[in-house]
Order: sequence, then structure tokens, then C-alpha cells
Amino acid sequence: LYRFDEFLQWNPDDFNGIHRLNLPSKLIWLPDIVLYNNADEFSNSNTMQANAMIIHNGSVFWPIPTRLKSTCQIDVTYFPYDEQECKLKFGSWTYNGYQVSIEQRFDAIELSSYVVNGEWDLLDTSYQVNVVRYPCCPEPFPDITFYVRIRRRVLYYLYSVVFPCVMLSILTLLVFCLPPESGEKIALGITVLLAFSVFMLAIAESMPETSEHIPLISLYLTAVMAMTSVSVMMTVLVLNLHYRGPKKNEIPFWLQQLLSLSIANVVRTISRSKRLKLYKNREIRLRASFHDSNRNLNTRTRPSANGVLLSYMNV
Repeated sequence: LYRFDEFLQWNPDDFNGIHRLNLPSKLIWLPDIVLYNNADEFSNSNTMQANAMIIHNGSVFWPIPTRLKSTCQIDVTYFPYDEQECKLKFGSWTYNGYQVSIEQRFDAIELSSYVVNGEWDLLDTSYQVNVVRYPCCPEPFPDITFYVRIRRRVLYYLYSVVFPCVMLSILTLLVFCLPPESGEKIALGITVLLAFSVFMLAIAESMPETSEHIPLISLYLTAVMAMTSVSVMMTVLVLNLHYRGPKKNEIPFWLQQLLSLSIANVVRTISRSKRLKLYKNREIRLRASFHDSNRNLNTRTRPSANGVLLSYMNV
């Protein structure tokens, strides 16, 4: 914090060439500059009472070693490939612009002491001096707002979230490829469903609790879980129909036509010409079996001419 105080000026020649003094900050007046969007308690518990350095021309420099916690609106739509922009708004809490003036001292923010973070990359920093007038007071109230743009590092989430989700998605496709006779089809579907549930919990722990933005990866996992659930339910239905034994009935003709012609054309299981050919062959087989059954029935019920003649001669 730099400020100028005309009442703290002196001539170094009058004081044995003393150009600078270090005084406790509580002995001089300092403006009540606070962080407006503070996420912590407004107290001095996180601030060390450092000495203020005073130069003979009235310049006062107060280096405040402190730890700040501020609020920031997070957009996690593209998690883990998301970028965030947070702002830190500083200003006087009680003094207006006529009493305390906030001015721009440097053109850019000094980053020589910046420590690299393991989760975020610092992309850009900037600041701007604003003057706000509130309805309660006619005086202007200046503030300085720092903008920090950061980007999440993807490598950790790439190996712990993205790649496992891709592999589980491939396993989800394999659930549809297993035959109904396989007893592991339901087990594989339920296992994949539980694995996706675990990933949903892991992703939820890595993100802030907000309802403003829903991550696309959460929507994707929800959709895959829904597809897997439908696959398990359809598998139960198919296995129930497949293993009914003597209780099973023949599929109605209208349902066969719907599945073989209409739905099969949508899912592209077999060409239409082949379906019609199979349909005609099936009708021919049905008619042939029907004629054979009628012929056998007539043979069993109608006596032959030789049998009638022999029976007459025995009489």
C-alpha cells in the first residue's frame, strides 16, 4: 500500500541525514482499505502488523503480508477444460473520494514473486480503477479491481476422469453386443452402472456446489447411466421372454411385422430386400406345414378302400 502524507515530510539535513524511517503502523494514520468481495471474516487475524516505511518526501509504503479469501463466480461447464476469471475489489470502507483518492501507480502487475500452482495456470492479470456513486451518498467512492484469469491443469483429470470414462463407455457398448443367453450381460451392465456412479461422486467432490452451471461431463455420465439402465431393463425383459419355457406363446403377426420391417429399418439391422425374402420364405414354410398337417389329419381319419373291403368280407 502506497500513499502520500504531507504531514510526514522533513528535511534530511535537519535530522543528521535521515531519509527513511520504519515505524509501527499503529502510530500513523492509514486508510481503511478492505477487500469488498471478502469470503472471510473482516478481522486482522490474517494480517501481520508490519512496520510502515516512511520517506522524507512524505511517501508511505506499508507492505501488508496477508492472506486473502474472496468470492468468485465459477463456470464449470467445460470441466476439466475450464477457465475462470476472478476479481478482487479493494476500496476504502468509510472514506469517500474527496478524502482518499485511489490512483493507478503501475502499468502492469508485478509477478516476479508468483509461485506456480499445481492445479491452476495463471493466464493473465489486469486491474482497473473505478469510481462508484451510491444512492445514499453524493460523494464518489473510488475502488481498484484486480482481474485474475486462470486455467485448470488437465493432466491429473485426464488420467483420473477422462480416460476411465472413455473405457467405461466402451464397456457400455459391449453390454449391447452380448447375447441374451449369456448370464453375465446383466452383471456387466450393473457393474458399469456402479462404476459411473463412483465417477459422478468423484467429479462432484472436485467442483463447487453450484446450480448455475452444469458440467458437460456430468450430463454425459448421466446419459450413459440412463442408457445402461435401459439396457439392463431390456435385458431382463428379453431373458424373461427367452426362458419362459412351456409358458411362452408365439409372437403375434403384427408384432413380428413391426419388429422386422419398421423398427429394423430404423436400426439398420438387415436390408429391406432380405427381410422381404425371409418373410416370403417364412410364409411358404408356414403354408407347407399347414398343408402337411391337414394331409396327415385326413390320412389318420379317412379309412382306405382296401380296409373297407376286408372288413366287409370278414362280415
